[in-house]
Amino acid sequence: MAANAKNIIVGAARVLVSNGSGFARPNLSSATFPYSVDNGSGTNTSTASSAYSFMTSTASLYWRDIGYTSNGVEISYEPGYSDVMVDQLLDAARLFKQSVKVTLRTEFDEGTLENIHVIFGQNEQFLNSSGVATDTLTGLSTGAGSVQHLNLQAGAIGDAPVERSIVLIGNAPSFIGETYNTPLTGTTSQAATGSNIQTAGIIKKERIYVARRAVQTETVTHSLKRDGATVYPVSFRCLPEDGQGYGVAGGNTTGSEYGFILDRVYG
Repeated sequence: MAANAKNIIVGAARVLVSNGSGFARPNLSSATFPYSVDNGSGTNTSTASSAYSFMTSTASLYWRDIGYTSNGVEISYEPGYSDVMVDQLLDAARLFKQSVKVTLRTEFDEGTLENIHVIFGQNEQFLNSSGVATDTLTGLSTGAGSVQHLNLQAGAIGDAPVERSIVLIGNAPSFIGETYNTPLTGTTSQAATGSNIQTAGIIKKERIYVARRAVQTETVTHSLKRDGATVYPVSFRCLPEDGQGYGVAGGNTTGSEYGFILDRVYG
């Protein structure tokens, strides 16, 4: 393959987390995600809009943008191998994989209680509000008398960690700015000069990372200081899907247990 500078990815990603109210891990169907997953493959179900636009409007009940982040998002895939040693060789004759660890790391910049309850790995039931809408994850009302507080749970032996789905939306390879549809039918000279380009249809491309089961495992230390922003470092340990599938009728997770990386064209 010839070198192509457009394949160099530049730019930060938007980070969305699955919302509370019973949707800690929403199904990836046409109602919740612009790509319907079934048995390791899928269908681009909402080609008119970006994934971010779809997930924060049509599917806003299921997803929430955590806001600003610092230092980008780090995606770590850590396989663990062991050696098979034999008498006749000084090095390993073979390697076999014995473990895999997938991690997402970033820093939250917006210190809302909605973000802190995710950072502390707590269920939405420990975030309580008064004087706001029933959905306590939509933010605090500015009306007089409105309050919001986060309970710091002690927990108990045997408590299961809260699993959420994480979606990262950023730039895709082979795309810089906006590209247009192919030229309309015309003369050779028109096609060569681009004078007959169909400018009505703007085509864009995005890359989406989906982690199906993510648990915040980082020791979170944040400070309130005079000369710097308060940031919250987080590390989400990703776990393989437990066989329940992604919610599509008859679907399963063959080949996409951790999630998937999607390059998607829309417009």
